[in-house]
Amino acid sequence: MISDEALERLVYLVGCPRSGTTVMAKSFFLHEDVLGCPSMTRFTNHVWRNRRRVDRRLLRQIFKMPAFYRERRAINSLDRSERPMIERRIHDAFATMDLKQLYQLYPLIHSLDPECEKDPSRVTAWADKGNDVNGLFGLARAFPQARFILIIRDPRATCASMQGQIEKRRAEARLTAKRHEALVASCLHWRHMMQTFLRFAARYPERSMFIRYEDFVADAAGTINSMFRFTVGRPMPEAELNNRFSLFERKTKHDPSARGQGIDGRPLERWKRMLTPDEIALVTRITHRTARKLGYSLDRPARSMPSLAVLGSAAGWRKRLTQAGKLAYLEARESLLVPDCSRTVAPAHRPIR
Repeated sequence: MISDEALERLVYLVGCPRSGTTVMAKSFFLHEDVLGCPSMTRFTNHVWRNRRRVDRRLLRQIFKMPAFYRERRAINSLDRSERPMIERRIHDAFATMDLKQLYQLYPLIHSLDPECEKDPSRVTAWADKGNDVNGLFGLARAFPQARFILIIRDPRATCASMQGQIEKRRAEARLTAKRHEALVASCLHWRHMMQTFLRFAARYPERSMFIRYEDFVADAAGTINSMFRFTVGRPMPEAELNNRFSLFERKTKHDPSARGQGIDGRPLERWKRMLTPDEIALVTRITHRTARKLGYSLDRPARSMPSLAVLGSAAGWRKRLTQAGKLAYLEARESLLVPDCSRTVAPAHRPIR
């Protein structure tokens, strides 16, 4: 069973959807000292946010949704004398509704699962990944020893990929207005999340580490080892890491035929084919102020445009007003609350264009 000391040491990897969080989490979980959750728990978004909205029984069912969380199998694997202690721990976590006690059940139960690939006695930290900022500050307060890996990617690449996923889910995706609307929504989401990252890192500078997806693709072993040094204090041999990376199955949702093994660098430039020049200008207009604070040297737009002019092609006046309001809020927030971390984010690398 994983130790109480290791349960205190959460490593939370968080980034926008379509920003490389999956492959970086998979790489980080290779370390024998790290017990990674095999799939996203979505604890802060699905469980913690709903703790007062649903009854306790339904909340238990939501909590058990991750496929790796096999509570009964884990308990049955124990001696009869040990089972009451684990059952009491689960009961107390739900009785008190304490964030830390609830969240720690995921690594605790997984470490007891006979199919767990890690030796729990060697684990010194556990890790989960997230694709939203819900509860980020709450996790920092609940886990004083936690470390946070803030994964960032060029907004043009991230938003182009997010737009592509939105289009796939919509029958009317080919319509110009809907495509425009999806791209604006992706830009607003990226900017809000990155602004939150910057505020979080300013509040918890010693516990936060920015990692750029572009740096990971250029030097996967070096980037992952920097994460290991920051979290568990012990890197892995680069030759071993590179060998493990070469076995990663590679696939893309944008092109199901593009399969292979290893870490693929082609997605870095895919946005240039996915976006038109006008769409690139739109992404730049919405995201450039925040992007520059993260070390991405996007060219400033030629001239400032009113929010409604930027969103002019969005379908429906209600949607236009909603998105315009969000953009105005982000602009104000940028000036008042978001620090400039351009000198401290990935200082060893040149700005990415």
